[in-house]
Amino acid sequence: MEVSVLLTLPKTSEGLGFLHSAAATQPWGTDGSASSPRRKVARLDTDSDIASSSYRSRSKVLKGPITIKVVPDDNIPRVSQASIDQDKTRQFNDVRRCIVTLLTPSRDPPSPFWCTYESIYSACRSVVVVHDDGQRLHHTLRQYLDREMATSLCKILLEAEEEPVEWIALLVKFCEWFETQVALLTSLLTYYDQVYVVKNSPNVLPIHDEAYNVFAERIFGNPQLAKRLQDSLSTWLHWERENHEPHEYRETIPKLIKHLTTHNQFAAFEQYYVNNAQSYYQKESEKKARDLLDDPLRFFRDAQTRIQEEEARSQAVLPVGSWGRIRQVTEASLLDGRVEWLAKATLGPLMTSKDLKTLADMYTLFSRINDLKPLEKAYQEYFQKNVDQIVKDSEKDEEMVQRLLDMKSLADDALSTAFLAAPRTAPTPSTSAVPEKRPDQAFTYALNTAFTLGFRGRRSKPAEMIAKHLHQLLRKGQGTLGYVEYQALLDAALALYRFSEDKDVFRTFYHRLLAKRLLVGKSASDDVEAAMLKKLKEKYDPEFGMGEDMFKDLTLSKEMMKDYHARQRKESLANKLNAIVLQRSAWPFSVTKQLVDLPADVSIR
Repeated sequence: MEVSVLLTLPKTSEGLGFLHSAAATQPWGTDGSASSPRRKVARLDTDSDIASSSYRSRSKVLKGPITIKVVPDDNIPRVSQASIDQDKTRQFNDVRRCIVTLLTPSRDPPSPFWCTYESIYSACRSVVVVHDDGQRLHHTLRQYLDREMATSLCKILLEAEEEPVEWIALLVKFCEWFETQVALLTSLLTYYDQVYVVKNSPNVLPIHDEAYNVFAERIFGNPQLAKRLQDSLSTWLHWERENHEPHEYRETIPKLIKHLTTHNQFAAFEQYYVNNAQSYYQKESEKKARDLLDDPLRFFRDAQTRIQEEEARSQAVLPVGSWGRIRQVTEASLLDGRVEWLAKATLGPLMTSKDLKTLADMYTLFSRINDLKPLEKAYQEYFQKNVDQIVKDSEKDEEMVQRLLDMKSLADDALSTAFLAAPRTAPTPSTSAVPEKRPDQAFTYALNTAFTLGFRGRRSKPAEMIAKHLHQLLRKGQGTLGYVEYQALLDAALALYRFSEDKDVFRTFYHRLLAKRLLVGKSASDDVEAAMLKKLKEKYDPEFGMGEDMFKDLTLSKEMMKDYHARQRKESLANKLNAIVLQRSAWPFSVTKQLVDLPADVSIR
């Protein structure tokens, strides 16, 4: 007789039913009531009862090794091998039927499960643990996944009559079905994964991995299905790009991407998306470049719109990591080979109309595709040409400096508004503030070069006119202007002086005009004059120190005349005398070629 039969508990038992109620065995009194129950009586330490006596006797027996003998009982019926095989077959068929039911794809709603999940769970345990038939279950599972499930699903998807974009929704539906069914199957066949797979690892994969590998290979790896998916995606993208609005099935795309990511297929999807955008926008760029050859600004604005639409679409359907890549390929495809044409043809009109917003957008876009050189060159050429025209316009010499100042102001506005670059050094870890953008150094150098080369168009004249412009400002004085505003006017004129290569010409004219202002008393403020000389000497040209000697001569002459007048009588005409003694080396006057003719009475004295 088998040990399992001997150790099996009986199905029915009297349990504790053999015990009778204590009340039923109690004697009744003469009055019909039950007699009083027994009372406990105190027991001496030496007393003992049956239980303790039995325990002591049993303790003596258990001191040695215990031997268990199994004695067959011929009266218990034996389980036949045929019955065992029949149970084995039935349980395996139940598990197999479960696999078939769960993994058979259909467009119809699923039929109700024919048995409980618990029975399948128990059947799998018997197949794997009791009957040790995990290998046959493995072959059955692998065969059905590969031949039945994958083949049937491929047929359904290939024969589907849905429109391209609707077909994506059908694929998403079956991806969701597959993942749900595999999760349920994994739960029901727990003993397969936890016993058979663990024992045979790594040669045998868990149900989840086995099923997902087959799905990826037979569904996503199927060339016909891959082609149909690509065509469907292309149809969706083309429709949205042509109609400039979201497609009604757009919400299906993020679901598709979720399943593609689950099955490690997103990289291929992203590459196709990138290639599709590149091909589409390259063709559009070529067509619009021909159609809008005479309207480059419209081409640029259309490109901006396209980039914004593509960026919005990416943010709506793609993971965050793909946004930058799609934007980059879109920008490069639209602008490749067009940057020089756009910069040269649009910068002038944008500067003339002072449309710095569009110019800033252009700078930002060109910087993202790392192609700022054409824009920088166009910026330099525009201002060099205009400066050259201004300095050569001899009929408007009196307006030259003001026109140059206006041009410089426009250039500075463009630098501080449109051509802003992020600092190259990374922000310090202790600060979370966004680094402040500053004017692009390359465009600053281009501006300096433009004015310097433009001044060469008419040598000496710009330096002379800048000196005369300062002369007018210093004669006029601050007036109703504030101190800061007045100093800004002086500094703006000096900024033009930096671009002139004729420093000696400017110095000569400035000294002559300074001397004129000082000698005839036309300067608005000696303090402003002194401050201007100090600034010129320290920041521009050390030789401007000669102007300091002019002020020394004037100061000394005033003191001498004051002392002279103090010695004269009040009614003397000598009090009206005012003489200035000057050092010839300190004043910008040429040497006197002839003596002054004095009256006879004066020369005698």
